Parts: sequence; structure tokens; C-alpha cells
Amino acid sequence: MSAMLTADWCPLGKDTYFRKFEIYAMAWQNEINLDNVVLAAASYGGPIAVVRDRKRFIKVQTTGKPVISIYTASGRQMSSIVWTGGQIIHLGWSSTEDLLCVQNDGCVLVYDMFGTYLHTFSMGQEAKDTNIIEAKIFASVNGTGVVVLTSSYRFFLVNNVKEPKVRQLAEVAGLTVPPSSWCVISEDRHTRVLMARGSDLFLLKHSEQHAFPVGLDLRENTKSVVEMAVSHNNRHVALFTDLGHLWIGSADMRKKYCEFDTNCPSRPRQLVW
Repeated sequence: MSAMLTADWCPLGKDTYFRKFEIYAMAWQNEINLDNVVLAAASYGGPIAVVRDRKRFIKVQTTGKPVISIYTASGRQMSSIVWTGGQIIHLGWSSTEDLLCVQNDGCVLVYDMFGTYLHTFSMGQEAKDTNIIEAKIFASVNGTGVVVLTSSYRFFLVNNVKEPKVRQLAEVAGLTVPPSSWCVISEDRHTRVLMARGSDLFLLKHSEQHAFPVGLDLRENTKSVVEMAVSHNNRHVALFTDLGHLWIGSADMRKKYCEFDTNCPSRPRQLVW
């Protein structure tokens, strides 16, 4: 490619280039600072939920109660929810565009896109007793599911938020600190969690008592897998290491497609397909 063609293109590997360009400006651009909020966007251009990031200390002109604002994909506000519940661990959208709000006590509160409360379900007694530290919302053959990680480092699964049945996933022996990263793989009516403890990988299923170790050929001196992402069809997975290497392969971890040195060892804010 000539210098003119590559002026706004970035190299990815040897012969591949990519570029980013603005399609339209968001209507909220003078109201929302993305550095200070937690944002959850529904699939296929659906609504966007925004709430102030509790981990960041910023001066606010409000009463102090969190407010979840719901916007269109172009940034126009549709509705808002004054949050009076517990601490929000994770926000996400279901396949029917219902907003799922996962609290630290294991309760998942469900709202429609107009901020109307629908119902609540629980991720189980242990999640309530020990509290949730992380959660992920995923698409499944049944619709939408939720996986949570408790402070005792156990995973609990609901495959379908419309019919919430809580299942505990296999445990990783000797896990005394949070995983360095994890993701949910859901295919063929089977849901698994791929989890990293440093550079060691494990597959967790609800039908087995113990986690299954996964052998993976990572670059020498890799100490940790710090981010993971699963493709939308759940057939491919990407891993980002502490050395800045991006590993891409099949979701069963049996085939490596490529491994690319990004020359950036900093943990990415987001890794998505």
C-alpha cells in the first residue's frame, strides 16, 4: 500500500491493515465522559445503559444516589432509573432488550428499556452469603444467561434469565485469589467458563466436580492471561497476555490460528470480537 493509502491505516501483522472512522456524532457528546462511566450497549444497535463508575472519584451535583441513564444508539436519552438497591457489579442487556442489573448480593434486577421494573431473580444462597465480585452476561441457545464469581472464588450459572435455574460450575483446586481473566463459552446447549489462573487455563462445567486443565502453547515467560474474549458464534477465542501477545484460536483450545505481538504489554480496557 502506498504512503497515501496508509496515512490513516494501522498495520495488523504483516500484510493486514485496519482503520477507524467516525460514522456519526453521539447526541450526548457534551454530557457524557466515557472515562467516568460504566456503559452497557445492547446488540445490533439497541439501547445503551450508562451509570457513573463507582471506582472513580468525581465531583457530582446530585444527591449521591446512582442514576442509570438509558440512551438510544445515537445518544439520545430515553429514560432513567434512580438506583435505590445494592451495589451494582455488572450491567448488560438480554436478547429481548431487557436491562439486567447484577448486584453484589446475588440479586439480578430486570428492567425494560424505558426504565420500568419487571422482576428480580437470585443467583443463589451462596452468592447472597459471600457476595459477588464479578459477573458476565452472555447469549445462549436459550436466550440470555448470567455467570457470577463469588468472593469465595466459585462460579454460578443461570443459562436462561427467563427461567432462572442456578447451577454451580466446577471448582479450581487451590484458587485463593481472583482469576486473572475469564470468559463464558456457550454452544450446543452446554455452557462452560474458560478461566486463567496466571498462565494456567481451566475449563469449568456444571456437570463436573473439578475443573479441566487446558494445555496451551503460549510464548515463553508468559506469566498471566489478562484478558479473554469469545466470538459471537462461540467458536473462537482471543487471549491477551501480560507480555502484550494476542493469541487467537478455536474455543476448544485445540487449534491456534495465530499469535501476534502487539508491542503493548498494558492491559487493554476492552477485548471484543
